[in-house]
Amino acid sequence: MNRQLIEDAVSQDNREYWEAVKVNKLKFQKCGSCQRFYSPASIMCPHCGSYDVVWSEVSGKGIVYSWVVFHKAYRPEFKDRVPYNVAIVELDEGVRMLTSVVNCELNQIHAGMAVRVVFQGVEEEQFIPVFEPVQ
Repeated sequence: MNRQLIEDAVSQDNREYWEAVKVNKLKFQKCGSCQRFYSPASIMCPHCGSYDVVWSEVSGKGIVYSWVVFHKAYRPEFKDRVPYNVAIVELDEGVRMLTSVVNCELNQIHAGMAVRVVFQGVEEEQFIPVFEPVQ
């Protein structure tokens, strides 16, 4: 993964998320009315329609909801990583996020696996959140 891919993903709506990741924190929007976290970022809560939303740090703990192992690189940036996994992790706060599971064998990943966030350096001062099994 390179800096350009991340820079292309940053928008006015999700800039707060990426700024938190730079300092090894995980933040999502939380509704001040119904108190639910959500993603993707939006000016309005998708659960209750309130505009009372704030960015709040989450625990970084969750479970693997689903995953797939890729044996072919569909983007040139990933050619040296094959095989690699892409996972959906459901955080304790209810948000599901697309990520990867690291620090374990690919055949050990399973639905319901307890995981916690770790931050992988991509380039200087740029990180991405990935997850590792909870021992």
